[in-house]
Amino acid sequence: FFDKVVFFKVSKVFKVFKIFKQKYKPCICIIQESKLRPGTPTPFFKGYGTFRSDRTITKAGGGFLSLIRDSLIFEKIHEGINEGTEAQTFRVRLTKNKWITITNVYCAPINSKGHVINDLVMTDQIPAVESSVIGGDFNAHCALWDEIQSTDDRGEALVDWMLNNNLEVLNNGEPTRSNPDTGNGSSPDVSFCGSRWKGKVEWKIVEAIGSSDHLPILTTVHKKRAPGMTWFRLPLFIWAQYATSLMMILGTPVVAITLLLVALENAFGIGIFNPELGGDPILFQHLFWFYSHPAVYIMIVPGFGVISE
Repeated sequence: FFDKVVFFKVSKVFKVFKIFKQKYKPCICIIQESKLRPGTPTPFFKGYGTFRSDRTITKAGGGFLSLIRDSLIFEKIHEGINEGTEAQTFRVRLTKNKWITITNVYCAPINSKGHVINDLVMTDQIPAVESSVIGGDFNAHCALWDEIQSTDDRGEALVDWMLNNNLEVLNNGEPTRSNPDTGNGSSPDVSFCGSRWKGKVEWKIVEAIGSSDHLPILTTVHKKRAPGMTWFRLPLFIWAQYATSLMMILGTPVVAITLLLVALENAFGIGIFNPELGGDPILFQHLFWFYSHPAVYIMIVPGFGVISE
């Protein structure tokens, strides 16, 4: 069982989210640059509730919009801006006594105009608890998540805050932004998780949709494992099931294609395997054993997993 959370910056909210919904089926979608202004209606997203935070300190751009699947219970915790650090926090109920706390963050670049900008991230706007998943555009650089840009003061201070609050950075080094002029990459977008989710979150960049130069980030939270149950602590039986599933995924399409080729050869006289038609019987043997050899293990590996327990 998984919770998929997508963080992205976008201008045409409804159009872009419709594409994301079809492709990734996220449980929660965290959007920056909604550009919704106070007094305007909130767009309707079928199957999702909304938590909207408009930016009122400047006249253009900005704004958060979080979309939470209707089947999930959520509570609003915080929204606000302080010296350039803008944050929106809510929590989603997973079980009777278990919640995930999600925070969307935007930190304006130091050279921004229109309001007071602090050189550092105003972390008082960001709840950092064990159930936290935090993401957004921090405009901060550090070798922990950005190997391209030089480490800056904001990045160093953010690392200190992360360590003091027992958080873990989720970025894997992939650029989260592509400069539209030069094509060069950087990683101003950073994601963190609290101690409850350490070892349980997958983080990756997905295909860009829309006109934003920031790439969408997909985080998948594995919420059904016991606390401390990391991948390498899983029982051997579970690993046996993973291995069996992988062999089936790799082998079954090959035997299906082979059967299709046999049918085409018999129906239309195409020389694929039959040497009388110019085919190669050894090719059939290779394709057959590509599936049949793993098939032996597909039957026996689950049994090995049971015995190993």
